[in-house]
Amino acid sequence: MGDIQSTPIFGPEVLLHLTGTSAPHLTCALLGIERGKMHIRAESWVEPASRVSAMVGRITVSGEVVYCTRKDTWYRTCIALNAETDLVRREPRLPIRLPGTVLALAGNSVEQSVQGIVLDVSISGMRVKIPHRVENGTMIFIEMSSTLVVGEVRNCFAGQNGHFEAGIEITDILADIKSQQDSPSVLRKVRRKLAEVVLGRPIIITGKPT
Repeated sequence: MGDIQSTPIFGPEVLLHLTGTSAPHLTCALLGIERGKMHIRAESWVEPASRVSAMVGRITVSGEVVYCTRKDTWYRTCIALNAETDLVRREPRLPIRLPGTVLALAGNSVEQSVQGIVLDVSISGMRVKIPHRVENGTMIFIEMSSTLVVGEVRNCFAGQNGHFEAGIEITDILADIKSQQDSPSVLRKVRRKLAEVVLGRPIIITGKPT
């Protein structure tokens, strides 16, 4: 992947590593995550079909490079992320209060991360309490312990005590590959409980603790 070079940060920093090699991390910028694919801005060519790991904040995910296209002086790289399949349907909501770090990405600008609280969760959405208004259509990232939630703002209303409540449509949930083998995240447990409500029966995961 070449030596690490200075990259203009258009979004959150991503540290990219080629799996199974001793090559140094490549410092990149996150352009977006949608439907299981991560798009990043890199200074160096990344070979398609390469297995990689990517660190965003405290979360590390893994995947395979789909393509790498030159754009003037940089490369747009797409990574298909490894993810678990959710066999669930819509859509009760479960009240929950989980702290998280919230980062909004709109166009070519990125806002400073702020502390927020996830107020409730459904199969495909959540409601988040944040200290400022976020425009509809903004891509948003919520980092919670070992999970990174990616979504799009559908609405944002003024709440109590000067805070705002944003309705988020979830597009991806990325689990930290360093911790997902230990125990399911709180968010994953909540989504399984919601699925059991929808299906009307328990979900048995063979070989894993419930």
